[in-house]
Amino acid sequence: MKLQKLLLILSFMLFSVGNTFAQNNDMKARMEFEDAETAYQNQDYSKAVTHLESAEKLLGKPTGKTRYLLILSKANVFLNTEGYEYKDLEKLRGLCKHYLDNYTTDSEKYREIYDLSNV
Repeated sequence: MKLQKLLLILSFMLFSVGNTFAQNNDMKARMEFEDAETAYQNQDYSKAVTHLESAEKLLGKPTGKTRYLLILSKANVFLNTEGYEYKDLEKLRGLCKHYLDNYTTDSEKYREIYDLSNV
């Protein structure tokens, strides 16, 4: 009986610590996203990409918001860079395909990414 109580208490403690860790990552990811938005508005697209990649890493997966802004930021880096490589274009197209396959709730953003994917 004591062993069961001990296991129950340990399980509860581990769940609580894990939940706190996830909340901290969510908050850090939000801050990274806000920094990315600021960098994008200031036309510092490379910095926006860095913040967005950090946000997605903290979340453990992309979201519609992070992926949309990441695509726009990378597209601006790509379009404003001379001597780009074909692999960079393919990576951008891959990001667009992922967005089009997974995030369909906002028709304006969807159309923008669709148009961009045909560049």
